[in-house]
Amino acid sequence: MATEIPNTTDQLKFLDYRKPMMEAGNYTFTIAQTYGDPKANATTTATQTLDIKVRGERLRLTPEQIFAKYPPSGEHGNFNDTLPHISLKKASLPWERSAYRYDDDEVFTKQSDEERYEPWLYLMLINEADIARGDAKIPTSVPVSALKEEAYVPQGYFESLMADVASGFLQAEEAVQVVDVKKRFFNTLIAEIKEDLQYLAHIRQRYDEAGDTLTRELSVIVGNRFAQSDPKAYPSGMANHVLLVSLEGYLNDDAQLGTDQQSNYATGDDMAGTLLEDLDDDVFVRFVVLTSWSFTSKEEKINFEQRSKTLDVGSLRLPSKDSSPEHPYLGGVPKRDGGTPFDEKLQAGMSAIPHQFRLGDRSVSWYRGPCVPFNSDLELNAYEKGEEADQIKVPTDADKLLGYLTADGMFDISYAAAYELGRFLGMKNEGYTRSLARYKRAKSRYVFLQKDDEDRSQDVIAKGITIENLPYAKLRPQELEEDKRVIIDFLRDLAQLKGIPHWYVLTDHNLLPQRTIRTFHIDIKWMQSLWLGVLSLGGRAVATHQCYEELYPEFSAEMPQAGFFLRSDLVWAYPEMLVTAKLNDTDCTLIRQEELTPDLLLVLTDTPFNYLSLELPAEALHYGADVIDASVSKSIKYANETVSSVAITDLGLIDAEGILKVGALAGKIKEALKDSDKVDQEYKDGLGEKGIASARFSRFMLEGEPKVEFRLGGNS
Repeated sequence: MATEIPNTTDQLKFLDYRKPMMEAGNYTFTIAQTYGDPKANATTTATQTLDIKVRGERLRLTPEQIFAKYPPSGEHGNFNDTLPHISLKKASLPWERSAYRYDDDEVFTKQSDEERYEPWLYLMLINEADIARGDAKIPTSVPVSALKEEAYVPQGYFESLMADVASGFLQAEEAVQVVDVKKRFFNTLIAEIKEDLQYLAHIRQRYDEAGDTLTRELSVIVGNRFAQSDPKAYPSGMANHVLLVSLEGYLNDDAQLGTDQQSNYATGDDMAGTLLEDLDDDVFVRFVVLTSWSFTSKEEKINFEQRSKTLDVGSLRLPSKDSSPEHPYLGGVPKRDGGTPFDEKLQAGMSAIPHQFRLGDRSVSWYRGPCVPFNSDLELNAYEKGEEADQIKVPTDADKLLGYLTADGMFDISYAAAYELGRFLGMKNEGYTRSLARYKRAKSRYVFLQKDDEDRSQDVIAKGITIENLPYAKLRPQELEEDKRVIIDFLRDLAQLKGIPHWYVLTDHNLLPQRTIRTFHIDIKWMQSLWLGVLSLGGRAVATHQCYEELYPEFSAEMPQAGFFLRSDLVWAYPEMLVTAKLNDTDCTLIRQEELTPDLLLVLTDTPFNYLSLELPAEALHYGADVIDASVSKSIKYANETVSSVAITDLGLIDAEGILKVGALAGKIKEALKDSDKVDQEYKDGLGEKGIASARFSRFMLEGEPKVEFRLGGNS
């Protein structure tokens, strides 16, 4: 097991590697049993063999297996100081196979007292220039059976795949993504510096603040080539393609190997193959690509901080006249300003939408969803909830919630629409409607029994029966509680805007322009109208009223009070982004944080807020160096302080194509730490003879993004 390298924040731990109990591959177990007196006439049964195949990912990864990629897929910006990386949800995946044709730790440990732990996966970076000069080809797809056509692959690897085809684990015509690179370029990337491979994968463990509970564990694979750009040849940016390729069986150990233990490369019908070093430099070597993504690197700096700083922050209302067109349903009405008769309504977050009446007449009415730009404490009154004189309960309906604004000559349909929406959403949820019907029926019986309880008691006593024997007196508490829980859970989901169509929440696209944060409060009356509509299904006015009065206090305390929408490419570019909301330095609880569309994030909080911050979590930290005027260096930080620097370019640790000599850099980092008087002697001693392995190396190569903060006027 690798040595744990604790992070100074007490939130991350780094591990060099974790090998599985059994690596993927074929195993043969030889079994024999000996019984009897071992000192006398012991009997041994005939030997039997058991063949076992340990399967694992080999040709592709699904999106569900991937936690994060950096740089983000499709991103544009200056990434010339960045080593790409990918985080995988399965911690042992990079070590489930071997990059070596003959992988025998016993042979290896004759030369070293350390266990080997190189991964079988390699994060290859190629770019437009590589493809243009012919060092690499554009990735494509081929059938498994055609893997050797027009390119070289290790013969042992191909035969292993064909064995899987024969066993039915693979299909011969199954398509796999591949990339072809020239043998010379493969040598430069990793083959000639294969010892660097062990530095390019590690494990990150994230713990809670107390450091006691493991909350996430990821394996991380880092590339050894910096992203490239060329503003002269590619003025709009150079496309960089990141390919997670399989090196299974591609490398040869430096130990003395027999002919059958060497990795020979073959193409076409050739079955014998040739050692990699004996191949011509210009032939193509083919690699299976398990997953890939692309980004564009250019001179302009576009990163998390830059994108965040361009955000416009405001309340959820139609924009000012300087940026808003005429309202689509109020033809001829000028843009919002202080002089229009509708300015007050637009400032309050309302939108004018088409409205068709029951008899077919058409008009325009005011509507506002549950998200409003001000703190509203307005609630349903007794009349709107179906209470008449003398506390008589009558059926509820949307008309009671319809408003008419005489000054505008327009209806306000906000709460009426919420009520009807609640009925539609309730009818759509079959499990909820069944639970509500049972709950109402039981409550109606109970109410009826209570009402005539005294009279019935006298009547049944005279007839010699007890009231418990009446059929409508049997209320099954357990079933009632189960139904009640279903109802409350559904109402709670609605309170968190789950299942509510987006057009009921954001009726006008001008409410939420690109690159904006729009804060809001939850309109309590709108939510109450929605819940009343949901509870009105199945009739029973008295039971509806009783359900509302009984259930509302149970979930209203958990209802979000405020929130914000973020519409920006930050949402898809940085899916791990962390949000913090505060009210006067007190943290708010995030009740919901969810990506509604690729560029739209919804966040709901338990209280209003006047402070927001956006930042990337520790898992999203990337790897890189400092690049100034084409000169690359790496600042070495210890205990949150820069203690030294390694001049990567001056020391010849990087070539013209941006390929980094990782092992040599790890050695220089070790030297810098040992030479610094700012590093504790105990830590220096802990570096030992081996020095820096993958865990420590990754820790020192981390680069972060600053937290971006927003101070808001008022409460949101």
